[in-house]
Amino acid sequence: MRRVWGTVLTAAALVAAMAGPSAGAASLPGAPTCPMFPADSYWHARVDALPADPNSATYVANAGATSGVHADFGAGLYDGGPIGIPFVTVPGAQPKVPVDFDYADESDPGPYPIPANAPVEGGSASSGDRHVLVVDRDACRLYETWSSYPQRGGASWTAGSGAVFDLTSNAMRPATWTSADAAGLPILPGLVRYDEVASGEIDHAIRITLRRTDRRYVWPARHQAGVTDATAAPMGAWLRLKRSADLSRLGPQARVVARALQVHGAIVADNGSSWYVSGAPDDRFDNDDLHTLGALRGSDFEFVDPSSLMTGPDTGRVVAPSPPRTDVTGGLTIDADGGLYRYRVGGGPRLAAPRGAPSWPGWDIARGVALLPDHTGGYVLDGFGGLHPFAIGTAPMPPAAVGGPYWRGWDIARGVTVLPGGRGGYVVDGFGGLHPFRVGRAGAAPPPATTTVGWPGRDVARGLALLPDGTRGYVVTSTGALRRVAFGGAARPPGTRGAFSASTAVVRGVVLLPDGTGGYTLDDRGGLHPFAVGATNPVAPTAAGVATWSRPVARGVGL
Repeated sequence: MRRVWGTVLTAAALVAAMAGPSAGAASLPGAPTCPMFPADSYWHARVDALPADPNSATYVANAGATSGVHADFGAGLYDGGPIGIPFVTVPGAQPKVPVDFDYADESDPGPYPIPANAPVEGGSASSGDRHVLVVDRDACRLYETWSSYPQRGGASWTAGSGAVFDLTSNAMRPATWTSADAAGLPILPGLVRYDEVASGEIDHAIRITLRRTDRRYVWPARHQAGVTDATAAPMGAWLRLKRSADLSRLGPQARVVARALQVHGAIVADNGSSWYVSGAPDDRFDNDDLHTLGALRGSDFEFVDPSSLMTGPDTGRVVAPSPPRTDVTGGLTIDADGGLYRYRVGGGPRLAAPRGAPSWPGWDIARGVALLPDHTGGYVLDGFGGLHPFAIGTAPMPPAAVGGPYWRGWDIARGVTVLPGGRGGYVVDGFGGLHPFRVGRAGAAPPPATTTVGWPGRDVARGLALLPDGTRGYVVTSTGALRRVAFGGAARPPGTRGAFSASTAVVRGVVLLPDGTGGYTLDDRGGLHPFAVGATNPVAPTAAGVATWSRPVARGVGL
């Protein structure tokens, strides 16, 4: 369209938990038979395991890395109006009234069932965005207008633009069309509501504004309202609160919002103040509690690439999550002191408890862990290259590793893996060097690497994982890049999809599922990030029971 939209924000308002749809779409108070769009809508998708947008750091810097988060909603009044964007539900018999639009060419024509006393954003005397949101609870239709003014006591209305949405459908507006919001999206499903916060879970992405957007839009947005600035995020950009964000200073209500920002993220829907999250007004909110969101900064967010969610550019339906796997026995993560922690793969069984592993309290010398393919035991790698056996459950201790590298006094070993046959394996050093070892005296020496990666003099590599044939695999870097390697003349392995990509050196390991269809990368706080191998395999199931830390102490992962 021909204008840049803006949000007049209530500046004095007290500032007040992979990928795929979540389990369901909660209904709206006042419209209990209506979903807030289908469960497989992008609004309900999880983004906590999506890869980061490669431009994330640039977008965050443009929006303001040191600027605080603001809950642009709450209890009470500000300047005579409610704090947030209100909505109202009406019966199907609600009389419809004419609406005259300034931008009629991109608005859904009236009449709209807007009551004469419909709540207006900012209050009846507001000169701001003046959004009006109305839900027909019998037809499950959402009517939204912008710059809304009643005429003749509400017998008709004028508005800048308007849009009608079927709450049971994933249909999107025509490409390049606006709505009552700058991104061409519905407003109501992105609002934080008190009933959700009180339940302890917000099951959808949250509407957010940035101070500046580029003159383009990306899915799921349909419209842009920015200026030419490639360092600014486009309209529709999706961001999430980082797993590493410190939530300890947040109040109970603010923490529910923050968990939703980690799991479902936020979608840039308008220009305004950066990091302002939108919600509906409610006197049951605790403004002091919501104000604690200000402890979070722009630097606590990262933009993500949602392309793997799309089923098509013109639909809001997202890719269904893969069925839970129950066939994979879980694995282990290791901390810097050698502590071993069990996790499960999807709905699969948990590994029996490890026994006899080394421990170095306070040393920060453990660098990796690998399991034997039969899950009877494994090896802990120290920073000098030493391999220390341990047993699982009541199984006997594995034999000693033989013929591996050792760098006495030089902390450069970074990862370890055991071959699928269990007779040998490799240690990877920080420069990307791959060093074979044998399991026991009768073990077989693994073949040398023939397709390699290397960063001479740069401590970059953080782990190695092998495909089931044992001749191909991936070295992971400290920022999550998966580099393909091969052994004994084998062809290079297929590419990967959806791998976690970090803007800083936080990745500490990588492991593959036994069938080689996917795997996980490990961040330094214990997070396991699933990815897929090849063009058609599903992303690995979400890991359960994973140990996490508020400090960067995770060092390796085995499966």
